[in-house]
Amino acid sequence: MRSLKIYFFFFCLSFSVYGQSSYSYYSSSEKETVFYDSFLNNNKYWSTSSSERSSGNIISGKYYWKSNTSSVATTDKTISISTAKDFEIEGKFLVLESKKKTVLHSLVWGGLGNKRYYFGYTQNGDFRISYYDGTSYTALKDWTNSTSIYSSSYNKLTVRKVRSKMYFFINEKLVHTMPFKTFFGNKIGFQAASSSELKIDYLRVSYVKKSYNNTTITSNGDAFFKEDFYSNSRNWSSRNDSYVSNGYYYLKGTSESTHTSRKYIDIDTSKDFEIKGRFMRLSGGKTSNLQSLIWGAGSTKKNYFGFTADGSYRISYYDGSKYYAHKDWTKNSAVSKYGYNEMKIRKVKSRMYFYINGTFVHSMPFKSFYGNYFGFQASTATKLKIDYLYVSYLAKSKTDYSAFATKDKEYIFEDQFSNNNNSWSTGTSGKTYGRVSNGTYLWKSYQEKSSWTSHKNIYIDQKRDFEIEARMKYVSGKKTSGIMLKWGSDSSENYNIEFNGNGKYWIGSYVDGEYIASKSWTASSYINKETYNKLTVRKIGKKYYFFINEKYLHAMDYRAFFGDKVGFTTPPQSSIEIDYLKINYLDKNNKKKKEDVIVYNNPPEIKITEPGVIADRGFKIVKVKSIKVAGFANDKDGIAKVTVNNQRATLYTDGSFDRYVDLINGDNKITITATDTKGKSSTKSITLNYNTPKIVKNVVTEKKQRRLALVIGNSNYAYASKLRNPVNDANAMKTKLEGLGFTVLKFVNGDQNTIKRAIDEFGKQLKNYDIGLFFYAGHGVQVNGSNYLVPTDAKIESEDEVEYDCVKADRVLSKMKSAGTKTNLVVLDACRNNPFERSWSRSASGNGLAFMNAPRGSLIAYATAPGNTASDGLGKNGTYTGALLKEMDKENITILEMFQNVRAQVIKVSKGKQTPWESTSLTGNFFFKKTQ
Repeated sequence: MRSLKIYFFFFCLSFSVYGQSSYSYYSSSEKETVFYDSFLNNNKYWSTSSSERSSGNIISGKYYWKSNTSSVATTDKTISISTAKDFEIEGKFLVLESKKKTVLHSLVWGGLGNKRYYFGYTQNGDFRISYYDGTSYTALKDWTNSTSIYSSSYNKLTVRKVRSKMYFFINEKLVHTMPFKTFFGNKIGFQAASSSELKIDYLRVSYVKKSYNNTTITSNGDAFFKEDFYSNSRNWSSRNDSYVSNGYYYLKGTSESTHTSRKYIDIDTSKDFEIKGRFMRLSGGKTSNLQSLIWGAGSTKKNYFGFTADGSYRISYYDGSKYYAHKDWTKNSAVSKYGYNEMKIRKVKSRMYFYINGTFVHSMPFKSFYGNYFGFQASTATKLKIDYLYVSYLAKSKTDYSAFATKDKEYIFEDQFSNNNNSWSTGTSGKTYGRVSNGTYLWKSYQEKSSWTSHKNIYIDQKRDFEIEARMKYVSGKKTSGIMLKWGSDSSENYNIEFNGNGKYWIGSYVDGEYIASKSWTASSYINKETYNKLTVRKIGKKYYFFINEKYLHAMDYRAFFGDKVGFTTPPQSSIEIDYLKINYLDKNNKKKKEDVIVYNNPPEIKITEPGVIADRGFKIVKVKSIKVAGFANDKDGIAKVTVNNQRATLYTDGSFDRYVDLINGDNKITITATDTKGKSSTKSITLNYNTPKIVKNVVTEKKQRRLALVIGNSNYAYASKLRNPVNDANAMKTKLEGLGFTVLKFVNGDQNTIKRAIDEFGKQLKNYDIGLFFYAGHGVQVNGSNYLVPTDAKIESEDEVEYDCVKADRVLSKMKSAGTKTNLVVLDACRNNPFERSWSRSASGNGLAFMNAPRGSLIAYATAPGNTASDGLGKNGTYTGALLKEMDKENITILEMFQNVRAQVIKVSKGKQTPWESTSLTGNFFFKKTQ
């Protein structure tokens, strides 16, 4: 608590108006870039010549600047900036080489000739702020040690000018403030100490200006001053028959003057806050007299927000000699003439907002307080009945990146990659390459078709709110592929956010071999295409909130982790660079409060609907070898996952689930486990007795074949004609194949990255199966004799772009061959139209797909003959897929006989316009459905 009011007034002036003690006070949207260079090239013409005194070079997004002698070496640019405006200068660099740890390496600004200002640090942890006027050096802040300095990694130095003050930050931590100093000139750059080399990441110069959207601020509900008048423990004025009774304060003005009653409340006006009081005119006085909430008052000077009993309000102040109006007498229907009025004042950033009974009535610039007294004033001969007075700080919106300051965060994990103490994957494996050096982590995939992940086990208490943040960029690779931040991962399932070099991002999860988008690929101007992007994931309550470069993107429901792994994924034949990874709890200040509250989390309830069992025994005799297990899981916190015998079931939004289970002879115990979003689980078990029936017509798979299928259906194209049936085809095919003993990976409306990753995952899993099947329904095209599947995000403007924007069908065959499965089936119900023709629909025009030779042990089935087109069909399925679904159920016919039947049906339905085709090199018979 401040003991002298004059000191409080000084702080109020310097911080509550300007609010610069926090680096995050200005978001990216409140900065106007004047100059920015991330050194992807040298179009800004930095010094790169080599001389006896200095040398420079720009390589892979870094500027290397070196002093070759015992003298310092400065490199700078003329950057015109109006110092009448508020601005920020920021540079990030590390000391690559230096003979001494005590020499100063600096960000320089305001230079003219050899005159300039310096803000620099040493490798032993000291910083200094100074200037050289052409004759001598003068310290503005002499040598000071700071724990904010990294000795062997990058340091970000920020100089911020706001009004008449300058603020200096190292790695976003405030280290000094001082009055603004006039520039010598407009040169800004860097200085390497004698015999030292700097590696410079970027230089940014921006104007800064606060903005405010009133809808983004909410009260945090935690009043630090709360008066409900259940007693008079605070000694409110009892003069002139005023008193506290039964939860109310009765304040009475004299017959000749007003009566003010107030209390000292220590409030930090650099924060956003809310003051609200509820009171009414009970009796006496004139209806035109003002009854007021008093705030920011000194000994005689006061601020007023009041109402009259005739329906008006006024906002004013008294400067010790005279009254002035901020908002003069105004009629407003929000004012209650006869009942209570809640008068509320909110200060948000640099403005104040006034409400009467929840209705906004006025705003104005923030006015510095005269003092810290708050209370009420009853007008002459008037009696007020006062219900309460609350003073609270305001919580920012969850979609506001700056809602959490550094002081609100509690450390979990941080890696600035100054070393590899955390044992990230490094070295060369033939498939990947990793390297930690100079404050970054380089992670590369050598493989043509495989993405690779590097991750760590990092425990996060999911009951608490937390933040995962990483800064990363492309180094090389195809720009259409995404680089990914993953969290909550186990060996096969994860949540992820990714972006690509074309300025798009994707958010979702990978579950049971299927990519599930919460936000499909979306273009965003927030993404830096050529340099680093900061990805932020915040879990707050029951929601995830996602940011790129501090700009809000998307929210999705929180789901429990699959595991504790957090890490990064690089696309095929690509390399990425990670600047840092930080993980923090966001509820540092509320931790104790949460731990003191006992919350009982009941486990989920499970109801089994299939198969029906004897209620009191949980037992059933069945006559089929593969059976569907289905039911409902319910929990107030939401269901994260359901497993059946430790295998993940399909979980729907209403809590229903299902999964097919293969049975063995005898008793089969089926255990269903449901887990809620807070990690609480419950189980329910049933027993199914299966004995091989003596009758012949029991459906079995040959020699217990292990069957895996990948099913893709694309209908909703962004830049091509939409198709009616492929998604229907994919859904129906999945159901059909599961009934025939296949494990099915299904994807619908997949973009290029999703389809590629789906095929790659299919190839990995296929190594554990005997039979592989790939089904695709959607647009397809041939170019130069090669066939391509068309993703939903493909935008093809010339023929040579097909290879880069589509997915080559040979990718599937290659994966099947590598898996070594004995039987592989590929079914293409694909459009045969060239995308450079006028129509993309599955009609009867276009030049179709090219013929592909089926590798040994495989069959490739086309919806129509090479060079022709397939019809989308008039029913709920495509003409070809509709016929296929009917024939797959027939027992004891070989796959070749089945396709002959399909061909006959399609020719009949299409009246000869469409003739299905197969290419086969199968070495034995295959049956979808065979009976003993």
